[in-house]
Amino acid sequence: RPQARIDPSGPPHTHGPQARPLRTPSPRRPRYCRLHMPFFGARVSLLVIAVAAFAAWRRAYGPIGASQLLDEYDYIVIGAGSAGSVIAARLSEDADVSVLLIEAGGESGIKHSIPAACGDVQLVDGDWQLKTTPQATSHRAYTGQTSNWPRGKLLGGSSQLNYMAYVRGDAADYDSWAAMGNHGWDWESVLPFFLRSEDATLARETGAGALNSSAHGFGGPLPVRYKSPANPLAEAFVQSAVAAGHPLRDY
Repeated sequence: RPQARIDPSGPPHTHGPQARPLRTPSPRRPRYCRLHMPFFGARVSLLVIAVAAFAAWRRAYGPIGASQLLDEYDYIVIGAGSAGSVIAARLSEDADVSVLLIEAGGESGIKHSIPAACGDVQLVDGDWQLKTTPQATSHRAYTGQTSNWPRGKLLGGSSQLNYMAYVRGDAADYDSWAAMGNHGWDWESVLPFFLRSEDATLARETGAGALNSSAHGFGGPLPVRYKSPANPLAEAFVQSAVAAGHPLRDY
């Protein structure tokens, strides 16, 4: 800012309210240019960097066109859901093999990363929009006693539609599959693979509590934690169940 000068024709003193400062005239610029252009320029620069980074990511990891396909592959995985994506990733750790992952749907969007937005990504593109068979003893308030059964039709599969919930299933279900003749699908056989993939932070968040450390893995590629912040109503519900005599368990 130009320094103020004192008008010699004014009062003899040069300090106080009687002094009349004169400023060197300067070209007037629109106010918005001086205040907002640097901020706008920074935002444009960040946007350009983000677009360039995304384009580079798509070239390296995004879907490929038919002209980029090989004539043959060592492994072809159908379905880029929770299971298919993991299988393809594990197979591709061997640099000497080629892996092709095929998915019927497209890519996920920003809403798929927001648990509370899952309702907006169901029953639209990216969801197979399946329905259950008519139920004999439930769904009486539903038309035809059926309900929607969201299944992911995009990269990530149903993991993109399930509110980011981590559910391994009931041990009895795995044991029943093994009893049907599916050798190696019993709970004791599949549990080591769940543990190997998991990086549970539950112990650090909750203390000892009801955590069963033998049922969780640590240091794997899949972070698992409780919802944060915890819903006070959910906490009260659990405490009420414990007060009623139900054991607090981990699985």
